[in-house]
Amino acid sequence: MGLPDRRKDTYEAHEARLDLHLKEVEDKLSKWLRLGLIAFTVIGLACTIAIAGFGIVLMEIQNQRFENCMAQNTRHDNTLRELENAQEEAIKKRPEIEDRIREGQEANEKIINAIAPKLNCEKIKRFTLSP
Repeated sequence: MGLPDRRKDTYEAHEARLDLHLKEVEDKLSKWLRLGLIAFTVIGLACTIAIAGFGIVLMEIQNQRFENCMAQNTRHDNTLRELENAQEEAIKKRPEIEDRIREGQEANEKIINAIAPKLNCEKIKRFTLSP
């Protein structure tokens, strides 16, 4: 009785083990690749939604700036109109000091324009809304 020949069928056995190992590695790699693609897709969608949301918020802020500009201009015009009406009433009451009243009116207008100047709202809108 002799010892079995160990060299017999060794190539096929190693090849089968190698094929099994390659299949396992391919399956794991395929699984990780799919998970990576899913994660990348989720991150991409989240970024897209965030950018769109930021754009919407930015537009709202810019519209508020425009509305605030228009409101300031309206207040500016109303203040000057009221000041003119007060000047006319003062001149009717005291026509002898009309020159001094008009000088005071000019000084008041300069103060109003310095504190709350009339703004170019279209320029602000163009500047803030254009890229």
